[in-house]
Amino acid sequence: MSQRWRRVLVTLMTGLSIFLIYEAFKSFRDLLSERDGMNLLWKNQIGQNVWGIGQIVAPFSWAPLIVDMIYAAVDISKQQHCIEEDVDLPVQMC
Repeated sequence: MSQRWRRVLVTLMTGLSIFLIYEAFKSFRDLLSERDGMNLLWKNQIGQNVWGIGQIVAPFSWAPLIVDMIYAAVDISKQQHCIEEDVDLPVQMC
């Protein structure tokens, strides 16, 4: 696969992940709003303020994917720079 297509794919994956992260946080915000509405309606009688570990951890499950995408983007840009500059160093950095 050529460097150009790799760059395009990484850009698309990054954009898609940013969109999904935005949607996850928006959904999390909507969930909080719904819970507040339920608490107002039921006057705290249904115990909706008890959060499970899954509800707390779920928004942060994207963190490893984000870190991998950043490393991939940096690695591709570093490789592209080395190819464009045709760097010959005693220590192989590319």
